[in-house]
Amino acid sequence: MFQRDCVSHVREGARLDWVKTMPKYWLSPHPSEPAPPAVRVSATIELHANTIQATYELEGELGALRIPPQRPSTRGHELWKATCFELFFGLHDAPEYYELNVSPSSEWDGFCFSDYRRQSDKPFDPERPTIDIEQDNDRLRCGVKLSLPTEFSDRGPRLAIGLSAVLQDERDQCSYWALSHGSANPDFHNRQSFSATIAP
Repeated sequence: MFQRDCVSHVREGARLDWVKTMPKYWLSPHPSEPAPPAVRVSATIELHANTIQATYELEGELGALRIPPQRPSTRGHELWKATCFELFFGLHDAPEYYELNVSPSSEWDGFCFSDYRRQSDKPFDPERPTIDIEQDNDRLRCGVKLSLPTEFSDRGPRLAIGLSAVLQDERDQCSYWALSHGSANPDFHNRQSFSATIAP
């Protein structure tokens, strides 16, 4: 199960009476892999018109993790092999879904699947996501904003969302964090992990 809190975000420069409340989801590590004991991962998700926005927060002893250094935001490759954040989304009533990977380096990559782990012939070529990375000694924040593919935005859909993360430690071992884990081995593609629901 995942934990969900409510947090308030106030637009910078706005009066305090302009507040939007959204759920904060706490991710949990898959029990099959050792996880850093002094680290927590949370995420929030928002949908605005034709865009989806996810914000991940990594808190704790970040020195125990391998975190890719920041560089210009470009499309990367195999980002999931190191510390990265992952966003999955699809319609509740359709097998097709999308995956977006975002590295603390600001690199990103995306995929479209026609069904469970069946990569689609249709490319996932969105406009470059807006990525915002903030980091200090014990906290890393990664925000990503993405334009939804046309088939989602045109239908005003109710989306099933998977929020997940891969954390690589100093020994190059990876732990796998998600809202929920529906299989014996880490598998972010399992629809049971798409535990957040959001609608316009």
